[in-house]
Amino acid sequence: MKKILISLCLLVAPMLSFAQLGKKAASTDPYPELGAKLEEYWLAMRGDSAQIQNAECDFLISSCKDSLVMNYVANKLYSLYKDSPVMGDESVAVHLAKEWFIPGKVRMDNPLDLTAAKMLVMFNENSLIGMDAPKISLTGTDAELYDIPVPGKFNVLYFYDTDCSTCRAETVKLVSYAASAPSDYIFNAVYTGSDEKAWRAYSEKNFSATNFRNLYDPSLESDFQRLYGVLGTPRMFLVSPDGVILGRRLDTDALRTLSANILSESGYVYGSPEVMAMYDGLFAGYGNGMGKDEILEVADYIASRTFGEGDIDNFRHLEGDLLYYLNANCTDEQCKAGTLEFIDSFILVDGVWTSPEDEASVVSLGRMLKELIQRTPAGSAVPDIQVHSTLRRKACLFRRGSKEGIHSLNSAAPGYIIFYSKGCSSCKEMLSKVDGIVKADRKVRVLLVDMDLLYEKYPEEAEAVLNSFDLSTLPFILQADSYGKVLHKYVQL
Repeated sequence: MKKILISLCLLVAPMLSFAQLGKKAASTDPYPELGAKLEEYWLAMRGDSAQIQNAECDFLISSCKDSLVMNYVANKLYSLYKDSPVMGDESVAVHLAKEWFIPGKVRMDNPLDLTAAKMLVMFNENSLIGMDAPKISLTGTDAELYDIPVPGKFNVLYFYDTDCSTCRAETVKLVSYAASAPSDYIFNAVYTGSDEKAWRAYSEKNFSATNFRNLYDPSLESDFQRLYGVLGTPRMFLVSPDGVILGRRLDTDALRTLSANILSESGYVYGSPEVMAMYDGLFAGYGNGMGKDEILEVADYIASRTFGEGDIDNFRHLEGDLLYYLNANCTDEQCKAGTLEFIDSFILVDGVWTSPEDEASVVSLGRMLKELIQRTPAGSAVPDIQVHSTLRRKACLFRRGSKEGIHSLNSAAPGYIIFYSKGCSSCKEMLSKVDGIVKADRKVRVLLVDMDLLYEKYPEEAEAVLNSFDLSTLPFILQADSYGKVLHKYVQL
């Protein structure tokens, strides 16, 4: 692969020089073939250490003798690593910026990109995976200073803001995970704002678990923003007992997977990309997606070929992976129903999940998902919770089609309740369909609940709906019948 890339660099150099004599080609990518090979090589390097990938990238860039081709290769690689969803790839982007762009060895496509690259370095170079976690001191609720990280413990560093809607949902997940986390885990909840009253109220309400330390630094004396790259929230890190950063930019699901890998004596990783891709292909074969029957059929087949033949380890691994897959991919009602029965039949069973690692990585996730799915079941009354919201219905001579204010959730009967966030792309797509729904049926009502607004201005209302519904993923849509009872949940408009 490396030889192919070097050959391409040499071949395209004269072509680029000739093209520069005329106008730029219409294509935004002057070398699509070379770009495709670079992407292929980038994918092939996944799994190698950052040091190896740094060296490979340096070799590829330096092998290009034409300066324009060298710039193209360097910018392409930098873009791939900077925008990669793979944890740890940002360290290669930092290396490329420091080694090639900032010293001026190659130029960036846009002058503003160089400023952004310098910012990337400034806010990431101190907290990369494999580095010693920066030592900082923060103020606790008792006004005493506390050091991060705590030596001899696995440290979870959770940076949040009280006004961050994503943080609200992540906090619920993290607190649930912390309740069953191993005893050598300590959770550091770090408020990134300066409103002491808001911090204390949030801490008392959300972080009551004994393994949470509630900290903040209103004067920013610790420089945590730069040292840990906290330019937005939430931000989460996992630090080893000897102070080395094991994971960064985590969410609770990723923390759970990483912790399971660390704790497992066999080194088995639940929810690995390879196994998730296997389940993608498996369920794609059904054609109709993941319904209850399909989920249970797959789980039964796994059980018969593993547990049924005495292979308990593979049973745990594959059923645990299936749980992780369903957690990441189930969004509709039928899939959620299948997940619930799967948890009862294959996860929350006696005599199988017996180790502390099983409890922390699989069983606790199963319990959490079951509790969320069972909230406000079909047939139950829509909770009479008063929330600031917008009621939509078909306009007529005697009423407008939209009314903002305080409405009871059951005022949407018959119709839909839609919980959403303005920063959610799928929420925007869903909201675009509301007009068509209310215009099509004069009886239908749609109650729109902006969770960002509730989190920011009406936290008691936000807490009430969080305790009543599974809002772990937005949008969450519930359909009510004319009697004010839940008809369907996890509706897809």
